[in-house]
Amino acid sequence: MDFLLSLDIKLLLMINGMNCSFLDTLMFWISETWFWIPLYIVLIYQIFRLFGKRGIVIIVTSILVIAVCDQIASHLIKESVQRLRPSHEPGLINLLHFVKGYRGGEYGFVSSHAANSFGLASFLFGFFKTRIKWLSFFLVFTAIIISYSRIYLGVHYPSDVIVAGILGVAIGWLTYILFLKLNKGWIRIGG
Repeated sequence: MDFLLSLDIKLLLMINGMNCSFLDTLMFWISETWFWIPLYIVLIYQIFRLFGKRGIVIIVTSILVIAVCDQIASHLIKESVQRLRPSHEPGLINLLHFVKGYRGGEYGFVSSHAANSFGLASFLFGFFKTRIKWLSFFLVFTAIIISYSRIYLGVHYPSDVIVAGILGVAIGWLTYILFLKLNKGWIRIGG
């Protein structure tokens, strides 16, 4: 366990230590929800283009996936585990580089940003994988870069985003499978 904690801190300090003004600005923006509004617009457009009026069910389910990921990460796990974010850990504060004084809330395990983005990416991946392959992989890339930004900003340990990513993928993919079972016949997923 000590080895894993030590590795977590070393990776955090390495990623957070590769800072420059351009990356500071970019990673700060990447962590902001508004930055991704153009992607959400593209997703909504593509869902309606592919599935017509029935796409509303996919959009509503996407919102539910994000809500479930967020509630589990933010309220169930963070409040139960209560692991301080590195940005609130007294032994690390002076070793970290903070962007615009941003330090996040008190607890960081697990990352809501990572859980939410991986949950959305894995749920929608199934719908786009054969129709708009580049978009399905872009969603995965987006989840990875959002998770990376959280480490870069010094508000999450790598383990916070890795576990959250696994949680998000599990919720998103299970929801996709359940969606297919419940909506068999009225929506053709294949290609």
